[in-house]
Amino acid sequence: MVSSLLVGLREGLEASVIVAILIAYLAKRDFRSYIPRVWLGVFAAIAVSLGLPGCPFGWQHTRVQ
Repeated sequence: MVSSLLVGLREGLEASVIVAILIAYLAKRDFRSYIPRVWLGVFAAIAVSLGLPGCPFGWQHTRVQ
């Protein structure tokens, strides 16, 4: 259980580094108007990752006739 927690923490840190690199690049190239789109993508990814893991379990118990 601790190992899966550490893996999740590592993946979160990697994602935050990637977002930081993207924002730094956009700021350096003077494309600051695109930074809100990066944050929109981050929040959309979080929403999808929180919403989708339960779906396959719900689909698994439905019977197709």
